[in-house]
Amino acid sequence: MKKKNKLILTIILVLTCAIFSINIIKADSGWDTSYDKSSSNSSSSSSSSSNDYNSSSDYSSSASSYSSSNSSSSNSNLGGGDFVYVVIALSILFGVSLIYVLMYKIFKKTIPRISNKLENKENEKRLNKLRNNIYVDKDSGLLKMFDINYDEFLKEAYENYVKIQNAWMDFDYDSLKELLTDELYNTYYSQLEALKVKKEKNIMSNFKLKDIKIKRLFDENNIVGVVVYLRVKMKDYVVDKNNKVVRGSKFFKLDVEYLITYVKPKDIKEEMVCPNCGAPLEDTTRGECTYCRTLIVRPSKKYVMSKKTCTNQRRTL
Repeated sequence: MKKKNKLILTIILVLTCAIFSINIIKADSGWDTSYDKSSSNSSSSSSSSSNDYNSSSDYSSSASSYSSSNSSSSNSNLGGGDFVYVVIALSILFGVSLIYVLMYKIFKKTIPRISNKLENKENEKRLNKLRNNIYVDKDSGLLKMFDINYDEFLKEAYENYVKIQNAWMDFDYDSLKELLTDELYNTYYSQLEALKVKKEKNIMSNFKLKDIKIKRLFDENNIVGVVVYLRVKMKDYVVDKNNKVVRGSKFFKLDVEYLITYVKPKDIKEEMVCPNCGAPLEDTTRGECTYCRTLIVRPSKKYVMSKKTCTNQRRTL
């Protein structure tokens, strides 16, 4: 932005100097015109004196002396004019430079503000477009194809979101295993371990649902998924071991908008048994066999969160 400001002001300066330069050139031409008049007088005097052929030497000397005196007078007048216009030119350049500095300071402050306002408007347009984009209708045939009850699914999706936030806050790894895909769980695990090292804790509370809709449904590579638009208000801040806030604020809430993807395998066997002892397994994403304690990793029949993207957030009371 600074480079653009300098470029604009430089162009203004060049154009201003060019205009003033034209005026100075015209003034110099005026002096030339005045000087030409003196020359014509000299020429007419010489012409009248040239009628006396008998006094050629007197003519030469008088013409020479006249020319010399006329030239001296003209040079004297021209020199004074040059000095005046040098002063005028310097005054103009000083004035233009002063205007340049003042305009630069003004533009330096105002242009970024204007640019930020325009950028904010563009961001708001983009977010409105995102919010108003086509969502899956409550009575869409797609929901029947995916065997999804609209209201029940959104209710469960929001409840799972809150459970995940609370599990994150409490370093509850087991609950996170139940509610997340392996990839997202591993990401959260690394982030939580970093918080532990710093002896910090992320506090989230006062959840209030503002809006939730189904954005998209997909069926890819034997995985069915639902993309959900979620808007929620909550308190969200980080404290250290002394319960001192190091990030965020206890007094303000965040109004956050998400796009959250929930997935599950398309084909799951109805009956699953422990691969070690053959005992039936409960419907858990991860865990261990209750009989032989073998670690079990298996897909869930329920949707789990695979991706959570914050699309917008603002601080509010």
